[in-house]
Amino acid sequence: MRPSFAVAVPLLLSLVVVVAGAGCGGPDSLTGSIDQSHDLSFDSVGLRLFTDQQAYELKYEKLLDSGDSDVVAKVVFDVPAGGIALDKEIDLLAVAGQVERITAKNDPFPGLDEGKFMFTAGGVDDGDVSTGEFSALFENGRTLQGTFSVNLEHASF
Repeated sequence: MRPSFAVAVPLLLSLVVVVAGAGCGGPDSLTGSIDQSHDLSFDSVGLRLFTDQQAYELKYEKLLDSGDSDVVAKVVFDVPAGGIALDKEIDLLAVAGQVERITAKNDPFPGLDEGKFMFTAGGVDDGDVSTGEFSALFENGRTLQGTFSVNLEHASF
């Protein structure tokens, strides 16, 4: 017996939603073609605003067996003139931005050719739940994209 059209369509749409959602991952992610040469797995994400320098640092870290951590990816940039505007892309090169990697294997990322960063929530006050995304194109043509959802921490040197 075949299900009726009225039953089959909603069932099919539910299946599409479940399958589409399965590949999305959590709110914190790192992807891109740079994964062909660099491991992008991480254990934690942190976001700091260095208030005395007016600079942001978004850091993805991987805990090592030794107890130390690799910095799988780190995005640093100066606060743009006029401050942060939600849902507005920041050109990383225009705000002294860098996308770095500091690991025990000494496998840094290539130089940054272009990069974008955007806050979709938070990004200003200490403790703010801050969400957003970034993208990078490296000089070798490889890409890196990231998403985050973390509490912003104000810090100073």
